[in-house]
Amino acid sequence: MEKIKNKTVFNKRRRTFLVVFCASVFSFVLGKIFGPSINLFPKDHDITEEGFKNFRVVNTKEEMRLYDRQGNEILIFEKAGLTD
Repeated sequence: MEKIKNKTVFNKRRRTFLVVFCASVFSFVLGKIFGPSINLFPKDHDITEEGFKNFRVVNTKEEMRLYDRQGNEILIFEKAGLTD
């Protein structure tokens, strides 16, 4: 008796499709898991008191001044150039 060899022929396009599909599903799942911790496009945040708890902001008609905890002046924004 002759032995018949069973060879399984795989379609290369099917295999490529399955590999790409599995890689897509894997990257989607990883994106859902790690997505909130990775922020590539930061959103605009409102300036609140929590963000400036180490600083003091003083607004006057002519300027806005930033002071640190010790009272040292750090930065002055002049409003005259913005209103002209």
